Amino acid sequence: MTTAVTLHSICHHEAAHGVIGHLIGQSFRSITVNPLGVSSCYWYNTHFTVSHGMSWGVVVLLAGFAADEKYSNKKYDLESWHYEGDRLGILELYEFARGDWNYKPLQSALHDNLLPRTRSLVDKHWTTIEYVADYLLSENRISRKPFLDIMEQHDIKPMMIRRPMTRQKKGRLLQMIRRKRT
Repeated sequence: MTTAVTLHSICHHEAAHGVIGHLIGQSFRSITVNPLGVSSCYWYNTHFTVSHGMSWGVVVLLAGFAADEKYSNKKYDLESWHYEGDRLGILELYEFARGDWNYKPLQSALHDNLLPRTRSLVDKHWTTIEYVADYLLSENRISRKPFLDIMEQHDIKPMMIRRPMTRQKKGRLLQMIRRKRT
């Protein structure tokens, strides 16, 4: 059985994934936390690399880490972080790292850019994360509809993220530009 403090921490961790994921336009089916401390966030679309760019997918995964830090009021070492699933997800998004946390480009991308961006987003939306975490503590699960109601109450709308242009779109855009020139 997990302690109340640990359960609170887990709820904040999962709530941060949900709130920050919502900010970038990701949809999830449900977030579940049980009294034994087993938690999960079930996403409709987990292809961050395709739909939102690699860095935004990592920001969603790092949101749990940033929430852990904020909730406990401690700075953690990312390389020894205890949420193995999130760590593996980050490494999967950075496939070229081949599972090596000491790979320099991965370290610099995480520490110099993505982690500060994530901490900033978590700080900015902490009140909403706490609200979702409290809901999870009382109900053990939050589905899409109640989550969206909370987002609406807190006036949190997905950000407009510039998505990478596909080859097909680039081709059409170039054709349109060429037509206008002639």
